[in-house]
Amino acid sequence: MSLVQEREPAEAVAAAGLGAMYYVIGHNSSDLWGTTRESFALRAAAADVPAGPAADLLSEAGQEVVVRHTGEAAVDLRDKDGLRALGLEQVAGVLPVLGQLPDAAAEQVRAWILGIAAQVAEAAYDVGQTEEISDTERRALDAIRGVLSA
Repeated sequence: MSLVQEREPAEAVAAAGLGAMYYVIGHNSSDLWGTTRESFALRAAAADVPAGPAADLLSEAGQEVVVRHTGEAAVDLRDKDGLRALGLEQVAGVLPVLGQLPDAAAEQVRAWILGIAAQVAEAAYDVGQTEEISDTERRALDAIRGVLSA
């Protein structure tokens, strides 16, 4: 059994939220200020938990995201290849949890993870870009959506 499958549900959901952020950042060219804005967007998105069947799970996961991101010194946000690899791996790690949830709760978790990814993508323009979300970030969002739909 892999380490990802041994995680508690809230830990796996939190890791997937962080993974979504890493994957998006791995596909953009934001500068230091942009990365700072993306970190703030992560915190806001993680705390944005609407009422629903997975609200308790997502509240716990949101708190875990903030704790992990604050202490996540092992992740180098400048290593784009590493962020892309780690990001999708962590997103995929939530699939066993999604499979155990009722459909409505699983859909709420998917939406929360995608919401984190979208808010991070919108947080900072890529250097030299004028659109809020670049084409590469759009493709990253599509890839995350694809993994979560598996």
